[in-house]
Amino acid sequence: MPSFDWSYILSLAEYLSSSSSASKDAAKALVKEFKHATPNAQERAVRLTGILFRNTNERFQEQVASKKFLTSLSALLSSPSTPAYTKRMIYLTLSPLAYDAQSSPSLSTITKTFNSLLADPKTGLRSFENEFDDSDPRWQVGGAPVDADDPLFAPEALPRRRRERTRMFDGIEQMRDLRRRAVEGRGWAGMLCDAVANAADEAAAGAGGKRWEEMSSEEKEMEQARLEGEGEKGGESERRDGLEANEVVQEIHAKLLETQEFLTSNLDWAAVQASHSRANLPSPAHPPPGETGLASNNPFAAVVEGRREGEESTEEEEVLGELLSATTEISDALALYASRLSHSRTSAQEQAELLAAVERSKAENHVDRFGLGHQEGGKSRDYGEGGSGARREEEEGVGSVQRKGKGREGESLNPYAGYLVGDEASHAQPGQPQTNASPYDGLDALEGLSLSSPPRQPTSYVPPQPSSATQHRRSFSPTNPYASFAQPETLFASHPNITSGGAAADPFADSAGQTETAFLREYVPSQPSEKALGKLRRVSVGQNAEPDRVDQQRRLEEALRERYARNYQEEQERRTNGAEHAQ
Repeated sequence: MPSFDWSYILSLAEYLSSSSSASKDAAKALVKEFKHATPNAQERAVRLTGILFRNTNERFQEQVASKKFLTSLSALLSSPSTPAYTKRMIYLTLSPLAYDAQSSPSLSTITKTFNSLLADPKTGLRSFENEFDDSDPRWQVGGAPVDADDPLFAPEALPRRRRERTRMFDGIEQMRDLRRRAVEGRGWAGMLCDAVANAADEAAAGAGGKRWEEMSSEEKEMEQARLEGEGEKGGESERRDGLEANEVVQEIHAKLLETQEFLTSNLDWAAVQASHSRANLPSPAHPPPGETGLASNNPFAAVVEGRREGEESTEEEEVLGELLSATTEISDALALYASRLSHSRTSAQEQAELLAAVERSKAENHVDRFGLGHQEGGKSRDYGEGGSGARREEEEGVGSVQRKGKGREGESLNPYAGYLVGDEASHAQPGQPQTNASPYDGLDALEGLSLSSPPRQPTSYVPPQPSSATQHRRSFSPTNPYASFAQPETLFASHPNITSGGAAADPFADSAGQTETAFLREYVPSQPSEKALGKLRRVSVGQNAEPDRVDQQRRLEEALRERYARNYQEEQERRTNGAEHAQ
């Protein structure tokens, strides 16, 4: 016979008695069980119908007496696939319900259904196997009341369960568990140390372990393309490589942290257990000769006595020793992992800063300084911080002087023609020897260059006559890279400022009045620019690095400034000595 939780059944019956909608839902659920459930579930549903009918009011009882509910119950009884024990449960349930419902007009359909099922040979008692007696009043028309001793609708007594107390582990068992966890922790610590060492070897063997200065041009391009690809995927996403990207290492690290926390939290308790085990050992009746015995309540007794010769350590003391050694190894492994991770992050940050400096330097070198100087009005030269861009532009300007050809109405096609005419007094004789040759010799010939176009002369053009001053120009040193530009094939006859009369202007002073000193200062700077200081290598933290990185960086910048000042002073002295020898 199926059993139920009677406390839940009674609370359900109380709820169905207070709600008509809940009674309808319960009846629908029982009908579904009759049609689609397994035979055991159908038997439980039939018995549950009888229990709820006897413990509820008319709200649920009317749902049981409905035509739909009784039809599904009759179909279950007449079905040949229904087992005999389910059919017996239907008759055992309907007989007392038919007896109780025959006096109620709204519930009399239950009695009629029971009588028709009993009279029908297809659904009668002889249609299935049973042990019922035909003379029993329960199987007569109208049914019979339920017996008081019948357990069908009465709650059965549940077997009394004995509450088991959780067995508490004694001290020695817990100490053994601590030993097992300590051994596991030592194993995790060794695995983490091996993983850190292997990760360091892999990083050194790969191309990613090289510094920027050690990479070839192809490796630099590949590294830059990789960084740009990561930036396009998402700049905010954090890049994880090395130990952080290794899932096995991260799992070992997590296990080791968990083991360390467990062992550390139980370390004090294990020390107390070890001291108790030592105190519980039987002490000798008399101390050995030559030794002074101290009272047991003396706080220095354990220190003075210590462990006597021949005494063995207790199991708790051995576990405590294992615990201490495991804690030390775990701490060392975690410290090694943290230092390796910190070093990797510092190296990655320095590499990123170096790449950013390279990109910033490239962006600064790509600036159109010629266009910027032209926008400023053409009154001053824009050589830039390094001077390489301005030199390249002036070389192009001087080279264009050598080109031949004139435009319409006798105008020169050279935009720098008006700036490349020198004074007669400022040029040396071609026969004079040059001393103290320097790559900067002859740059003062470009002093008159300006980025602005010369003003057009409103007067008519008069070609000047060649003279000795224009034919004999300043000679340059053979090592001077501008010597080829100072030997033009033709005279600057197309210069618009050359007239037949009047005093000649200073060819070494530009439109802003700059002299040779200003020219020297721009080509030989007396102090480093911000760009030169920015390219200075950043100080990295190493084993032998000074503690104050800011002070060390400041000394490097001061040394760079002193070198620039020394070069400027030497160039100025060389020019002065050269002028004295020329005179």
